Amino acid sequence: MQRIDHLSGGEALALRIHFDSDDLVNIRFSNRPDPLWEILLSLHLLQSDEGEQLYGRWRQTVKKKLTRMDRHLLELAPPQGYSPDFLTPAESRHGVRAGIQAIVHTPAPLLHRDLDELAAERKLPGWIDRLRRRAPDRNLIGSLGDALLSYFQQAIAPVWSPITRAVFEDHESRTRRIALTGLAEGISDLHPAIRWKSRELVIEDYSVEADRHLRGRGLRIVPSYFCHQHPMALRSPGLQPVLVYPAAHAPGGDRQSEHSLRALEDLVGPTRANVLREIAHSACSTSVLASRMGLASSSASEHARTLRAAGLISTRRVGRNVVHSVTALGSRLVGRSSPRTAVKAST
Repeated sequence: MQRIDHLSGGEALALRIHFDSDDLVNIRFSNRPDPLWEILLSLHLLQSDEGEQLYGRWRQTVKKKLTRMDRHLLELAPPQGYSPDFLTPAESRHGVRAGIQAIVHTPAPLLHRDLDELAAERKLPGWIDRLRRRAPDRNLIGSLGDALLSYFQQAIAPVWSPITRAVFEDHESRTRRIALTGLAEGISDLHPAIRWKSRELVIEDYSVEADRHLRGRGLRIVPSYFCHQHPMALRSPGLQPVLVYPAAHAPGGDRQSEHSLRALEDLVGPTRANVLREIAHSACSTSVLASRMGLASSSASEHARTLRAAGLISTRRVGRNVVHSVTALGSRLVGRSSPRTAVKAST
């Protein structure tokens, strides 16, 4: 994907995404954050001073905890220019662990292609250059997966509740607007740089001049908490098309929401509060919960057991799986009078 730098002169460039009739009925609006996109875009923000009001407190907290492996991740995700497309696989819509597994098993040709793109823009440190070898070092890319999961747990999981809330509320607002005004106006309203022109979605002030033809593959549109200032897309035209845009959110959330969140975390602990909010957002099995939250299955099961004992969730068996759902009490604790059903969307 291409990190957008604001253009300061010269010819204005644009990315044009071309739709046919099949694509128009296959536009999917995500109502959940994509954990690998949030990881990548947060790494960009850690290396800049952009969005100080929105991200300053988070950035200050995370910088104090950066490990050596975290700093390696920063080398792979520079704040300007290209970041490798393989870092944001389509599988991450199923959760952070599913996304990281897809990264670890990236086919060698795709790994080489993306790292060659990165090398064309900047000198690579030795460990990244080793990944460019004809036979990639699978132990090294396994370590990369471990580093991504560790970073998610340390830097992203503590703020997963406001991330999820911002993305969900942005999704609801956008889909209501589309229902009222139609697709063209609703999509154009996603961001000032986006406009709809016939069967063409144009992203203005882009870093390159490019055309993408969907050819029946549709488009996944994802609001992102850590996407700042400008929409982003993958560079490779062969990958499943995705458009990521900034989700509307206030600095730190409103006071009442922030107070409620702190109270919930004081009651059940920050990780368990995130687990409860995740189940409240969408009923799920233990394995799905673990993947979404980046937890070991045993940890997810233990958190669910504690929440169930407190009467905050209920569990029922569906086939071979058990499915957790929020109770009325749990729903009230996360700030909802009853579990909400979202407009049908991709997850």
